[in-house]
Amino acid sequence: MEKIKKTDLKAFFVSNNAVIIFILLVVIASCMSPNFLSSRNVMNILRQQVPYVLIGIGAMLTIMTGGIDLSIGATLGVGSVVIALVITKFGIMSVGGLLFAVLLTALTGAVIGLLNGVLVAYFKMAAFIATLAVMTIGQGIAYMSTNGQPIRLVSDESRAVDVLVEFTKSKDPILGIPTVVYVAVAVILIFCFVIKKTAYGRLLIACGSNEAAVRLSGIHVSFYKTSAYVICGTLSALAGIFVTSRASSATPATVNGGYELDAIAAVVIGGANLEGGKASVVNTVIGILIMAVIGNIMNLMSIAAYPQKVVKGMIIIAAVLLKGLGNKKE
Repeated sequence: MEKIKKTDLKAFFVSNNAVIIFILLVVIASCMSPNFLSSRNVMNILRQQVPYVLIGIGAMLTIMTGGIDLSIGATLGVGSVVIALVITKFGIMSVGGLLFAVLLTALTGAVIGLLNGVLVAYFKMAAFIATLAVMTIGQGIAYMSTNGQPIRLVSDESRAVDVLVEFTKSKDPILGIPTVVYVAVAVILIFCFVIKKTAYGRLLIACGSNEAAVRLSGIHVSFYKTSAYVICGTLSALAGIFVTSRASSATPATVNGGYELDAIAAVVIGGANLEGGKASVVNTVIGILIMAVIGNIMNLMSIAAYPQKVVKGMIIIAAVLLKGLGNKKE
C-alpha cells in the first residue's frame, strides 16, 4: 500500500511538473523581489504575454501533429510589418479600415501557414527544413518591404492608430485587467474547446499519435496537418499586431526576435510530445507563464539578457528530462 502511494505521488509530480515548477517559481520570485506580486508588475506580465499565448498555441497545434514550425517568429514579424504598412502607406484613418488591415494581416499569416502545410503534408518535406526555408523567406520579405527601416505609427494623426494603441493600453475599469488579456483568454478557451470537445481536435491528436491508422481509416491526414500550420500562421501574424500596437511601431528586426524558440520552449515545458499526439492548451499557457516569470524576476534583479537565456535553456532541459522520466514511468 505504501509503495502504491509513493508510485502515485511520483506519477503526480511527473504529470504535473509544469504546474509545480510554475508555483515554485512564483514563490521564489515573491521572496526575491517585493515588487513581483505588485498589481502593476502582474498586469505588465499578463499584457506582455498575449502575443506569446497566440504563437504558443499555434506552435502546439503543429507539434501535436508531429511537426514543428520554425517560421513563427518570421510570420509574426511579417504580420507586424503588414499592418503597419497598410495603415501608413494606404492612409487608413477609420476603424473600419483598421479592421480591414487586421483581416489582411491574418490572411497573410494564413498564406504563410498554408505554404508550410503544403510543403510538409503534401510534398512530404521534413517540417524542420520546410519551415526553416519559409522562415528565411519571411525574414527577407519583412526587410525588403520596409527597406530595413522601422515603421512608426503616429498617434493623434489617424483614428485607426489611436484605436489600435488605445486597445493595447486600455484596462478593465472594474478589475484593472488589460483588455488584451481578455483576447488571450478567449483564444485559450476556444482552443481548449476545439481540442477537447470537437472531432477536429481529436483528429489532430490522432494524426500525431498514429498517422498510419488515421490514414487507413479514410481520414484526409494531409488536410488536417495543413490546417494546423494555417492556424499557426494566422495566430502568429495576429500576434504581430499586438507587438506593433504595444511599441507603436513595426521593425523588420522583429523577425529575428526569437519568438519561435520561446513558443516551442513553452510547448515543451508544458509537457507536449515532440513526436506528436500529446499536448495541452492549458499546460502550454503554463509553460508561457513559466518563461515570463523567469524573465520578469531577472529583469527586476537587473540581470542582463544573455544570462537570462542560459537560465531559460536550463529550464527547458529540466522540463524535457522530467518528460522523459514520465515516459519511463508509463
